Amino acid sequence: MSGTREDSTQAMVRVLGVRALLTLAPDIAECARRRAVGLVAVTDLELLDVLMGLPHGLPVAEGCLTRRETKVLRRAPHGVLTRIGGCVERSVVAPVRVRAALVAVPNWRSGLRAAGRFAPFCTRTMHLPTTPTDLDDAVSAARFYGIGIHTDDRGDLLPPEPHRPQRHTPAGWGFLETVYQQTRTQL
Repeated sequence: MSGTREDSTQAMVRVLGVRALLTLAPDIAECARRRAVGLVAVTDLELLDVLMGLPHGLPVAEGCLTRRETKVLRRAPHGVLTRIGGCVERSVVAPVRVRAALVAVPNWRSGLRAAGRFAPFCTRTMHLPTTPTDLDDAVSAARFYGIGIHTDDRGDLLPPEPHRPQRHTPAGWGFLETVYQQTRTQL
């Protein structure tokens, strides 16, 4: 990320087939830069894959790129990169970081599935309307997957495990772009 981040903000989104309340940390400089150049979101995974191989803000000689990379970069929307004297320079970085996802679900089993979709990206918590009758099973399963449990009647029953990113991938960057696409007017 390029630098200045605002304190966290929350937004309700539908992503990964799940409706979730996400806690976001926007990159203020990147969001402003994107508004200025009219860039919304970069969701092309092949393009993101090539961009991940380029350093941010440093020129790379186009002659050093493969044919595939050159071809993919040709379709990059305005504001993604700059071409200067036979070089390309990546301008874009991920516009947000997702810190946490809270999914409201009717039962803990569906909560494991819904919250589990966010495992590669952030800390996860399921919100249940009431305390499960099989609370020990629910807590044991949620603890195994690192998912927190919150209920309307008893509050926080199990805190979520902190998220520990394992790697940076085009799919992960694409997830952040999709979230940004839905939340950019709120940031």
